[in-house]
Amino acid sequence: MTAAAQTTLTRDFTVAVFVIWGGRLLLHPHPKIGKLLPPGGHVEPGELPDEAAVRETLEETGLRVRLLGRRGPADDGVLPLVRPHGVQLEDIRPDHQHIDLIYFAEPEPGQDIRPLEPFAWYAADQLGAAPDEIRQWAAIALASGLEDDPLRRVLWESNFDPWESLHSALMVSGERADQLLAHVAQTKRTYWTLIARACGCEAPPAPGTELRDDLRALMHYELRAVGALSDVDRARRLNYSGRDLSVAELVRLSARHSVWHAGQVRATR
Repeated sequence: MTAAAQTTLTRDFTVAVFVIWGGRLLLHPHPKIGKLLPPGGHVEPGELPDEAAVRETLEETGLRVRLLGRRGPADDGVLPLVRPHGVQLEDIRPDHQHIDLIYFAEPEPGQDIRPLEPFAWYAADQLGAAPDEIRQWAAIALASGLEDDPLRRVLWESNFDPWESLHSALMVSGERADQLLAHVAQTKRTYWTLIARACGCEAPPAPGTELRDDLRALMHYELRAVGALSDVDRARRLNYSGRDLSVAELVRLSARHSVWHAGQVRATR
C-alpha cells in the first residue's frame, strides 16, 4: 500500500458569516489568497456552531451580531439552534476538508458599526475581487434582510431558503427537472408581466439562453420588483385565469407555485 493510500482524511467544522447592514456586506481581503472573504473560522471543541459564528465575527471585526435564520421547535432538553443557510464541503489539502456552515447575520443595535481593519462594508457592485462562490452567497445574503416586509420574506423563502426553495432545486439535472423548471420560469414571467402592466413597474427580464441562469435572474428580479411596489400597488385587483386577485395575492401564488414545483424537481433525483 502506498503512502498516499494510507493517508487519513480529516475534517473540521468551520463557519462563515455574511453580515448584512444597509444593503452591504462585511468582507475583508484575505491576506494569503488576496480574495474578499467574510469573517469565519473553526468551531472549537465543545462549542456550538451558533457560538462559533458570533465569536469569530466579534474577534475578527469587533462587531456583535445577531444570526438570521429559523430555529426548530423547543422541548424539554432540546435547544433549537439557528439553522445555517448552507452547508458545504471544502477541500483544503488532499488529506483535509472543512465542513463549512454558512450563516447570515446583522449587527446588534447600539454599537459603532465601523469594523476593525481590514474589514469594510461592500456593496453588491464592489465584489469583483471575491471568488464566484462568495459572490453567489453574497447575492443570496443581500436578498435575505427582509424582516420588515412580509411579502418579500415569502418570496425570499420560496426562492432562496436553503432547504426547500427553488434555489435548492436548481442543482438537480435531468430532462424532467428541466421541464418543470421551464414551467416555473414561464409561470413567473406570466405573473409578473400582469403585475407590471397593472402597476407600471419594471417588467420581468427577457428569457435567457440558459434555463437555470434565466430562473436565477427571475428570482432576483421578483425580490427587487416586489420591494418597489407601494401598498396601493399591492392592493390593486387584476384578473388571472378568471380569478379576481390582488397583486399581493398573486405574488403569494407565485411563491407557493415555486415551492411546490421545487419539491417535484427534487423528487426526480
